[in-house]
Amino acid sequence: MLTCAIVDDEPLARNGMAEYIKEINFLELGFVSMGPVGLEGMLISNKIDLIFLDIQMPDMNGIEFLRSLQHPPMVSCPPPIVSVTIVKSLVARTE
Repeated sequence: MLTCAIVDDEPLARNGMAEYIKEINFLELGFVSMGPVGLEGMLISNKIDLIFLDIQMPDMNGIEFLRSLQHPPMVSCPPPIVSVTIVKSLVARTE
């Protein structure tokens, strides 16, 4: 079982990802956050195996958040990150 975290400022995206996680038998939802503020503490206190991380958020984008972590979450290495966005111009740059 992989414990997941969702970090996204869009309610529709958070809800959609949470529903998707519920349908996958080897995923379980650890917690959901509206953004990166205060998130490092949640990652420290919870065993998270996979993070669904929005790239484009208002206060700090997902990449800035990852770079800011003083204590990155550790399993045997940092957990895999699934970058998510609905911004078409950002998707085109990552292909």
